[in-house]
Amino acid sequence: MLENLKILLGITESEPFMDQRLLLILENAKARLSVLMGGIEPPDELEHIIVETAVIRFNRIGSEGLTSHSVEGEALNFAENDFAPFMSEISSYLEAQECTDKESGGYNADTGDYDRDIIIESMQYADITDSSDRTVEMVYGELREGVLTVRLERPYTAPFDYIRIGERRFKADMKRSTFQKMALVVAEVQ
Repeated sequence: MLENLKILLGITESEPFMDQRLLLILENAKARLSVLMGGIEPPDELEHIIVETAVIRFNRIGSEGLTSHSVEGEALNFAENDFAPFMSEISSYLEAQECTDKESGGYNADTGDYDRDIIIESMQYADITDSSDRTVEMVYGELREGVLTVRLERPYTAPFDYIRIGERRFKADMKRSTFQKMALVVAEVQ
């Protein structure tokens, strides 16, 4: 991460003091991201957030707490939360869903019974929100409670029987895909 940060900041020479400062900024950014994620270690997929937040923090050194400053047409204001531009991405990562497929157990000649079904789950990261009344009415023809909209960053093309979000199971009643994204309207099943 240190090398990526130095590239973004345009630092070409290695100075021990500068490296220590940059490492401290990276450590603090990583610790703050961990707090935002409920105490879990930030995964490699979110490393870019740490680096980009470190760039923001580095550029604020000497101007901490500045909320507004204007000189001859140049204006500076800082967001209170350096992670604000990344909150939707962090939320999407945290709201993981499991796409579940069930493989029926085959007949076991030794026992004369069928084996248990095999459950296969694949974790996907998604933005999950309550569906609007308009969407619910369009899909079901009436208003219903507990209908969610699941938005995936990439289309999920493997077959699945239901979606597990936490301990709750949902059935996909509508799917819309583009080349890069996918949206599902899901309702809870018992």
